[in-house]
Amino acid sequence: MLLNATPHIIISFIRAFRGLVPSQPGPDNDLANLSDPLFIAKNIFFIVQTLFGDGVNIWRFYVIYGRKVWPISVPLIIMSAGIVSGCVVIRNFAVASEGLDVFNIASRWIKVYDVLMISTNVYCTAAIAWKIYRSTRYRRSNLGGTHHALIVITETGVLYTSSLVIFLITYLSGSNGQYVTLDLVTPFVPCIFCLMILQIQLGRSSFVPSYPASTFPMTPVSVPETPESAWMKMCRMLKGGPDPSTAISPRRPVQIQISTTEEAHNSGDDIPKITMDPMVNDDQ
Repeated sequence: MLLNATPHIIISFIRAFRGLVPSQPGPDNDLANLSDPLFIAKNIFFIVQTLFGDGVNIWRFYVIYGRKVWPISVPLIIMSAGIVSGCVVIRNFAVASEGLDVFNIASRWIKVYDVLMISTNVYCTAAIAWKIYRSTRYRRSNLGGTHHALIVITETGVLYTSSLVIFLITYLSGSNGQYVTLDLVTPFVPCIFCLMILQIQLGRSSFVPSYPASTFPMTPVSVPETPESAWMKMCRMLKGGPDPSTAISPRRPVQIQISTTEEAHNSGDDIPKITMDPMVNDDQ
């Protein structure tokens, strides 16, 4: 995703430079050219990046449901249809004549492509969240970890879906802001999954690790997560410091009760007693 987002940003900068500097023809003649190879390449990178994002969602769906193929058949079909519609859009851009814009050519296919990508993401995110909830709703001891996992999955899904929804809204309204949204979605997709990794790493340190009772006879104490502590943990992790999840955390004082047992002895108990049988002769 990083390798795909980097050339997209470079191409966007080159097109902005070519269209806005005074010595060039101007944005009306350059940026509006749909058959420009740079514009086609930028859209190809956009389509590939959204397919990467949906592919990761489908892979998570596949792992959560026990690596079975039949649960991911529906999102695979939807994503395949999105690939076909994206290829049709690129082809129409390549043969577009002058005077046409993105709102007049391949408009139906652009809408279909965006709706299919949104549907794939919503379907996978909802299915994963439902599976996590169903598998742990009867285990009260795992409520904290379950809630954190649901929050991570939901947040990443909502952020990715919202970016695609904003692009669709700007396109349907006929606004040129859809170009800005198009340039933001491509680098935004890998940032979402990096955010998910950070959330998981920081969430692992929100609870004190449990130890065997023979080593530390105590129960784990939940540490409240605050924005300041989360920020400090993230800075320490990025600087290569020790893992907060393995750091020694403060523990509660333990009250120890020691029972003693006393054993009393009399002074004459240790002396053996010798008894004489009166019927026995002393000479013997």
